[in-house]
Amino acid sequence: TVTSVNSDLKGLLNVNQTLLATPQGTSGYASLLDQRDRLLTNLSRAVPVDVSLDFRGVATVRMSGTGVTLLNPDAAGAMGVTSAANGTLTFSATQPDGTASDVIPPGGSLAGMSSAAADIAEQRASVDALAAKFADLINSNQAAGRTKSGNPGGPLLEMGADGALTIAALDVS
Repeated sequence: TVTSVNSDLKGLLNVNQTLLATPQGTSGYASLLDQRDRLLTNLSRAVPVDVSLDFRGVATVRMSGTGVTLLNPDAAGAMGVTSAANGTLTFSATQPDGTASDVIPPGGSLAGMSSAAADIAEQRASVDALAAKFADLINSNQAAGRTKSGNPGGPLLEMGADGALTIAALDVS
């Protein structure tokens, strides 16, 4: 999730800053490198990343294929996600320098979430269209009939703005 990505980026920033203050060749330094590698592995499961390491082991992280920097030696960026009314997802990234932009994750679990949300939105729209067709068919058959007083039949079903079908007020007398 985006929350995990942001947590991993903050953790990596902490590791980067601690690496700068820790003597190389010590067990503490080796432990920090292991922690960095675990965080990078977690991050890469959510979104593909390109990682460059300086001579001290300090990481700079970019989202693969986008040019978006998520972490530099001095600051961490952040990712965000918004959901549209139809359920599709839009991801954003704020780089360490404050530059923000929408991004399309090129892979990983975030891309999977985006794809699943788009598929669900498409299926929901198909079901709504089918329900509208059904209501139109029922209502046109109802309108072809006559009431006791000889008037055309009124609508039987109403389609709400949210795609819900309801039974219209009916006078059965």
